[in-house]
Amino acid sequence: MRLRNMTALTNDEVEWYLQRNDVMFVPVGTVELHGCMPMDVEYTLVEALAYKLAEDCDGLVLPHLAYFHPGATTIGRGTVYMSMRHGMEYLKNICDSLVRQGFRRIVFLSAHGPSFQTIMPFLTEYFDDKKIPFFHGDLFLLADEAGMGPDEIDDMMVGAYKLMNRLNEIPVEGELEPYALPDSGEKTPVPEFMIKLMPKRAFSYYTAWYYGDKCEHGDSRPVCSSEEELEKMAQRGIKYFDTMVKRLRFSEKLDALRALDAFTRDTVLRRYGEWLP
Repeated sequence: MRLRNMTALTNDEVEWYLQRNDVMFVPVGTVELHGCMPMDVEYTLVEALAYKLAEDCDGLVLPHLAYFHPGATTIGRGTVYMSMRHGMEYLKNICDSLVRQGFRRIVFLSAHGPSFQTIMPFLTEYFDDKKIPFFHGDLFLLADEAGMGPDEIDDMMVGAYKLMNRLNEIPVEGELEPYALPDSGEKTPVPEFMIKLMPKRAFSYYTAWYYGDKCEHGDSRPVCSSEEELEKMAQRGIKYFDTMVKRLRFSEKLDALRALDAFTRDTVLRRYGEWLP
């Protein structure tokens, strides 16, 4: 393919692609306060991963879906709020269009904690309605599967901006001093056992909350002291992206999704279709 970004292709290129494949990667993000990182960092992180996976698996990418439910960061100026209900409706309209065109294997990618609360109920409802299984990959769980932890993900956050030709948007030490505001120091009294479960996107013991201060989400100082250090961090992050994609063997996951779709259509619906929703 000339490009993997579907919105940058011509109609004829998309039709040519659909004659041989049906994979669409959909990075889903938020725009929210994130310390000294740009507010779209969690979207940019999965956008970069989407392009890497699309190249590896012969898929396309549907970008620009950056505005979904932010959760506790709703307190931030610049955080863009969308309710889960409206987010699910938005995804349904998009998927209806993609499915009608011939995209059958749709993969949602997210790196934002509350994203699963919008995506997973949507996937379940869409499957009940259309009987088409989609896939959701949480970057932090995918990284864990690939043997990577927080340090590698920090580098990947910077590497993502390099991959998207936006590295200059990450501030280095000193650039934000004219705009710095003090932290209140008041942190939300979320029970400790819930905090421990959050990285695993666990479903037990959940409650909703807002942060008490901007310092609770993201570092209060820039990640690098100079542009040279930022470049080195970005290069490490790109290498981690490549290693992650290799270890995930995502084409096997797409094969499994195709097999599940065929089994649902050819076996389950024939056997139980009369009384399924």
